[in-house]
Amino acid sequence: MSDVIEAIRADRDALVEISRGLSAQQWQAASGCPGWRVQDVVSHLATTFWAVVDRTQLPDVEGLPFEQAAEVMVQSRH
Repeated sequence: MSDVIEAIRADRDALVEISRGLSAQQWQAASGCPGWRVQDVVSHLATTFWAVVDRTQLPDVEGLPFEQAAEVMVQSRH
């Protein structure tokens, strides 16, 4: 299990480092995910990290299909 936690920590650290270098324009740019900006993709990844650490900090998406649950979690961070 510690390998999993270390992998998640490394992914989070990489995301933080990449995010620090983004300009305001890059944050607002369209991403490869239809309807999502770069900041929405980063938000989605952040909620994934939160789901591992403390799911109580996220909206209840039980029973929703994956894509719909991801949208609910991203919208909750707007």
